[in-house]
Amino acid sequence: MRLGRSLLLGAFAALSLSPVSLRAQDGFGADERRHLDAGELVERPSRTERGGRRYVGGTSYRVVERPLEEVWRALHDFEHYEHMLPNTHESTVVEPHRNGAVLRIGHSYGPVSAHYHLHVTFEERQHRVDFDLDETRPHDIDAAHGFCEVSAYEGGRTLVTWAARVDPGSSFFLEPLRPEIQRWLLRVPSTMRTYLVEGSGRDRYRD
Repeated sequence: MRLGRSLLLGAFAALSLSPVSLRAQDGFGADERRHLDAGELVERPSRTERGGRRYVGGTSYRVVERPLEEVWRALHDFEHYEHMLPNTHESTVVEPHRNGAVLRIGHSYGPVSAHYHLHVTFEERQHRVDFDLDETRPHDIDAAHGFCEVSAYEGGRTLVTWAARVDPGSSFFLEPLRPEIQRWLLRVPSTMRTYLVEGSGRDRYRD
């Protein structure tokens, strides 16, 4: 798992953001900053091939109108991940551990569904959640790695940084959905915002 995480962090080295205001970060262009300030999703899609894997995903960012500690608290609420991840109908803790858990995640899109297990690990000081596919347990996809990092943003808000690489595999059902899966992956900061600001999580996680 350490090797997979190191490869991922190397691939997304540009995302090593300081947990302070956006103006202290150098990774955004002027247009991206305007979109973020306007409360819009900023996307950087990516498709890569490595080690026989064909990854979709990329990075995306959005400002959430909730304080950092409240958003960070929400990311510890595993059973409500189904509200924060697109097209998700299950998020079940299979095995808790000291700084995270193994989760069983289920997605559905019309008649198509996929389930898999993730190792989820918290880096408390960095306000970052790392995840890797647990290949020792049943999984309908071939690979998944990524992280979600939250940092303080001006006005008492929170910047959500999401990075993910997923190989859905070459199954008859999932292969044609690669472009749609990439769109789902990049939407995660928006689904988090909807849940935390406009949805059933708007009154949760407060002090």
